[in-house]
Amino acid sequence: MRASLHKGVSCHRGVLAAHMLELFRAAARLCFRVPGSLAFMIIALVGAGIVPGGAQESGTTDTAIFFGQSAPSSGKSAELGKDLRLGIEAAFNEVNLNGGVGGKNLYLRYLDDNYAPNQTVVNVRKLLGDRRGVFGLIGLVGAPSTKAIIPIVEQEGIPLVAPMTGLEELRDPSLHQNVINLRPTHQQEADKIVRHLNDDLGISKVSFLYQDDSFGRAGLEAITGAAEEFGIEIVGRAAFPRNTTAVKTAVFDLASIDAEAVVVAGAYESVAVALQWARKLDYKPVFITFSQVGGDALANALDGTDVTLFMTQILPDFEEDENGNLSAAYKAAIDAVWPGTKYGYVSYEGYLAGRLVAAGLERCADDLSRDCFINVFLQPETIVIEDVSLTYSETDSQGTDAVYLTGYDPNAGFLPIRSLDDVIR
Repeated sequence: MRASLHKGVSCHRGVLAAHMLELFRAAARLCFRVPGSLAFMIIALVGAGIVPGGAQESGTTDTAIFFGQSAPSSGKSAELGKDLRLGIEAAFNEVNLNGGVGGKNLYLRYLDDNYAPNQTVVNVRKLLGDRRGVFGLIGLVGAPSTKAIIPIVEQEGIPLVAPMTGLEELRDPSLHQNVINLRPTHQQEADKIVRHLNDDLGISKVSFLYQDDSFGRAGLEAITGAAEEFGIEIVGRAAFPRNTTAVKTAVFDLASIDAEAVVVAGAYESVAVALQWARKLDYKPVFITFSQVGGDALANALDGTDVTLFMTQILPDFEEDENGNLSAAYKAAIDAVWPGTKYGYVSYEGYLAGRLVAAGLERCADDLSRDCFINVFLQPETIVIEDVSLTYSETDSQGTDAVYLTGYDPNAGFLPIRSLDDVIR
């Protein structure tokens, strides 16, 4: 039996008052354009909460709530967007089969941005600007695309749920109240990486290979901070252009440096080509990368390349299958919509993001508004979804701090491990 989603958080009175004030202002502006008796009637209806036509929050109808996703379904990061979408839609379908939220079904409207921030902006404006609109945004991919639409999110007052990025600057609710994060920060993943390189393998010298954008630079900053804490020396760094596979020169540069491990941050296709070049050069350090790269996508792109490679993850093993746990619910939800589809960490993350949306909406079922939804995550609140607890407050907009380890097997992809010196099962 699925754990029920607790109800009970309502909007602040101040938020409701602000809504009423705005409605009165709109009615007052209308007074200048309609006959006097009609104007007074409009103001009276607004004051009574009876708006002609039954006004709805944008992105909702009497039977539906729409969320929007701009993510790559083409280009060099296409698998990330597709897998996130898969998980989100599986979660929404599960919720809908169980009666929806307050009798309303959840739907996802998806646009391809080709992992290009400029296109993400175009897509978000399109999602918000058409006749129906969207209630909120979910599952954007990457730091550059997410940063590009933050001004729109804040100007329009819409929630942005579970962007696939660990940028620290998006974790401060005093700066970005509308951003509801799910995953840990780059720094938390970097700390896990460096700690295990040091404790498990005794590595003291590392290099860093990264794409030259906000994701790569954030990764570099995080690894640098973690290395200082654990007394590990960064002996080399090399960058390659974003959204390309022009990585050969960067790999050649690092191959001439005496490093026992290389930390990598980039799109999965670029990372795969870099590792294949390392193999051709007989360059064999330990490679380790961040969860945002995407485990299934990277394994597919490597196509069996034999390389020592590890990756952090933000969720536990999805192959666990016990009654009441998240992984069992995730797999059942995927199977209900796309039987036979391969499970993976990115669609797993998308599924949890979709369930998180439903949990927030449940708490606003009696007052469905964007302000109420955002406010849910600005109060001390632990949201339990199956056996996973996500904790939020006015100073913490990030649901989980957990970071896990996986190791790459050329035949099976990324598998859970506890230590970097474990034998991959």
